[in-house]
This record gives sequence, C-alpha cells and structure tokens, in this order.
Amino acid sequence: MKKFMLFLLLMLFALGNFAQNIDKKCTTSDVLGPVKVFVMVDKMPQFPGGDAALLEYMIKTVQYPEDAMKKGIQGKVIVTFVVVTDGCVKYAKVVRGVEPCLDAEALRVVNNLPRWIPGEQNGVPVNVQ
Repeated sequence: MKKFMLFLLLMLFALGNFAQNIDKKCTTSDVLGPVKVFVMVDKMPQFPGGDAALLEYMIKTVQYPEDAMKKGIQGKVIVTFVVVTDGCVKYAKVVRGVEPCLDAEALRVVNNLPRWIPGEQNGVPVNVQ
C-alpha cells in the first residue's frame, strides 16, 4: 500500500509543483480537441497548496483495494494526464498497470484531483501533460 501511494505521489510530483481553486469541480464532458499539449513549459502546473497539500490529498483519498490487500498485490501504476488551461485534470490514462483493481484506484484518484493552477508558456495558460 505504501509503495502504491508513494508511486502515485511521485508521478504527480514529476509534473512539477502544482495549485488552484479547490472549490471548483471539473467536468468530464470537456473535449480537448485539436489543441497542443505541452510536456515541458516555462511554468509547470501547480497543485492547490503546493506539495504538502498534494501529499495530504493523496493520503486522504487513496483507498487501497481490499482485493489487492487480501492477495498481497502491490506495485507501481504509471498514470499520465493533462492539466488543461482551466486547471482541470483530464485524459488520465494508465500507461503501465499492475492489477485491474490497483489501476482503477489510481485512475479514480487522478480523475478526482481538484483544479490546479494551469501551466504557462510565454505567460499564457496551456495544456500540460
């Protein structure tokens, strides 16, 4: 369980230091369409409250699947996602999974992240993976 949480945390940290309006919920109906998605930008997206708040969010949100606990399954689920220009997390996708129940939990946690401060390129908000 600790390895799973640590991996999710590391994946989120890898995208930079993240933050924005927690009170606004994102909808899943938005479509990215034919727009550019950056991987590295001048200012990476930031989670609301910084790294400490992200860690707190992860600790409170991750629910290790009971089935995986019973079977002793653990491992790293690699998830990619895009922080779009309004700060919503979209297009989460498992790149390398472990077990369907762990993969599903990783996607659930990422898909429920609150809005972030969006990334910027040349002072303009952009989509960042």
